[in-house]
Amino acid sequence: MQEKDEPFALATRVLSAALYGARHTYGFPDSGTTESVKAISREDLLHFWQQNYFPDNAALIVTGNIKLAVLKPLLEK
Repeated sequence: MQEKDEPFALATRVLSAALYGARHTYGFPDSGTTESVKAISREDLLHFWQQNYFPDNAALIVTGNIKLAVLKPLLEK
């Protein structure tokens, strides 16, 4: 569902801008504006991905009934 079609989301967006100002970090919608989202290019997304998603910046969290001796070979594949 589009945010603009959801009354609570729209009210939150308007309230935040009214309380903090549209240029304040808390007043600017974290999902962006229609204009800012439309302005994102494929190259922008690729650059963001290349700068932020790589093995040295990742964490793997495993829970459940598994021993490290069993898990480690699976992770090294």
